[in-house]
Amino acid sequence: SVLLSGRTGAHAREAEGAATMVSDEAATRAIMRGICAPDRAARTLAATRLVEMMGGVEDSELFVARLLRAGVLLPLLRMAQCVKRNGDLSPHASCAEAAVHEADAGLIALSQLALLATEILARAGWEVVPDEDSGRLAFAHEATGVAQLATPSLPPVDGPTGGWARELLLDTISLVEPLEVNPASGEVRWPVRVISHECSISEHDSESAETWLQQCAAAVSVIDVAMDGGGEEQGATVRQLIRGVWRGVDGPRVAELDLAEEAGAQLETWEATTAAALVLMRLAAADMTVKAADG
Repeated sequence: SVLLSGRTGAHAREAEGAATMVSDEAATRAIMRGICAPDRAARTLAATRLVEMMGGVEDSELFVARLLRAGVLLPLLRMAQCVKRNGDLSPHASCAEAAVHEADAGLIALSQLALLATEILARAGWEVVPDEDSGRLAFAHEATGVAQLATPSLPPVDGPTGGWARELLLDTISLVEPLEVNPASGEVRWPVRVISHECSISEHDSESAETWLQQCAAAVSVIDVAMDGGGEEQGATVRQLIRGVWRGVDGPRVAELDLAEEAGAQLETWEATTAAALVLMRLAAADMTVKAADG
């Protein structure tokens, strides 16, 4: 009787764990579908749902790692960057209400990722503090007295929460903080600015994990990376063409170029040139569609 009840309890826990895994995977797919949707309201709702899920799942670090490995970060950055802002980072008065809702939802979701990253660093003895010289966030290690602007490297861990996914999560602390804001124009200079991001996630949850990963790997993105820490003298801005899930500024990319260089100064492969041209054509078509809709 006792043995039977023990086995029954073990089976119940296994079933519960399997159900949780399936539920988390379904939630990941649903959030990615919404975040990548062409509809602004769907993106806003998905970002809000992400924040709610982080507070309700058993392992928020694992849940976030799955989303990062599916490519959630660039769409969230794009959402947060879709409006102009005042010097205090409040939305510019010229912004449409729907755009403000989307930007706020994206920024709140990113802030929650950064908060989780801060907690992970705190467990390793690191504290996020303001740096008086640069005006940027810095990282201080109380036990050793080390202070630095670069995101600390933590000891490696195994499993889906480790590797580049954890490094990318830690980088969100810096990614959500603008380098500067032009109060007159409302233009914000971000550490990484998303120029374009194209992804397509199927509506069918029944598709295999392999098909799901292939859809994530088919994403194409163009980003501008600021190669400095802000301040009066701006450093170079490097434009990167990314295919697949973004793994951070040092991750794989198809091509990159310094925007300060003259056209033709950097010779690129035929593949990279063709891919860049296709992205520009897509952006031009989207711009014409918006202008036509505005009348």
